[in-house]
Amino acid sequence: MATGLVVAVSTPTLIVRDETAGKVVLCQSVSPATRVTLIYTHSMFGGDVIEEFVPLGNDRLRRLRMSAANEAAAEYYAYEADVIATNQRFIVDVPRATFGEIVVRVDRVGHHRLGFDGTTIDLLAASGDRHQVRFFLQPVTVLQRMLSDACEWSGG
Repeated sequence: MATGLVVAVSTPTLIVRDETAGKVVLCQSVSPATRVTLIYTHSMFGGDVIEEFVPLGNDRLRRLRMSAANEAAAEYYAYEADVIATNQRFIVDVPRATFGEIVVRVDRVGHHRLGFDGTTIDLLAASGDRHQVRFFLQPVTVLQRMLSDACEWSGG
């Protein structure tokens, strides 16, 4: 009986899908404590912008924080939030929010990257210039992982 429960338990899986090319770029099991970071260069003011998320259950991402390397970029996003200067970055005090998916238009200017568990994926290299990339969480059971490619069916 215990074996049946183990194969039915699902874990959150981070899926990154290049919607322009119609292919999965990344499929990675993550823990509830995993920080997923979207990093990109601000197109007008330069400097990296970092948005941090954590899994909320098996299928939602909760935004925890947003920061920018320079004050002008932070102010750009702070139309309803304060900007807090730290010794190295400018924190945009955005409200915590949850998302079923995050859609990004990847391009050379933004040079978008996705970080998690000490790994960084260059979304520009993984997808292509001006590609639409979507990342989201999807529950995957142990049985699904054992019987097939866990991302074959991840069309969303």
